[in-house]
Order: sequence, then C-alpha cells, then structure tokens
Amino acid sequence: MAFEEIAAEFLRNNYRVGKWWHKDTEIDLVGVRKGEVAFFEVKWRDMGYGDAIKVLQRLEEKAEAVELKGKRSYGVTARKI
Repeated sequence: MAFEEIAAEFLRNNYRVGKWWHKDTEIDLVGVRKGEVAFFEVKWRDMGYGDAIKVLQRLEEKAEAVELKGKRSYGVTARKI
C-alpha cells in the first residue's frame, strides 16, 4: 500500500478524504467534515523541521485556490521529521 493511501486511511476516521488538483497544482489529501477542511501533503522521505515548515507554507498558498468553506487546518505527513 502506498504511503499516501495509508495517510488517507488514517484521516478517513474523521473526514471525507480525497485529492485536489487544478491545472498544475495538486494537494495530496483534503479532508472535509462539517465546518472544517484539512489539507495535507504526504512525503515519503525524511524531512528536517525547516523543510516541513516550507512544505506547510507552500500548502497554505496552494489551498487558497480551493473553494471550500470552513475552519482550515494544514499538515505534513512524512516518513520522518
């Protein structure tokens, strides 16, 4: 099973989960539940803390294009941070 699918299974306990893309922009996982939207990037590599912060910042930028309403949260899932 791919690492991204494992992360999606974990999120499915609390959210309806899917991918989001538009043109050349993709968000690995978007979780939706009443009043909340969660955005996640999934990386199958070791990341330092600084790398994870950069991924989160880019994720927030990409999420601006998503037209879903609700409280927003952001996360990174990596092999090791």
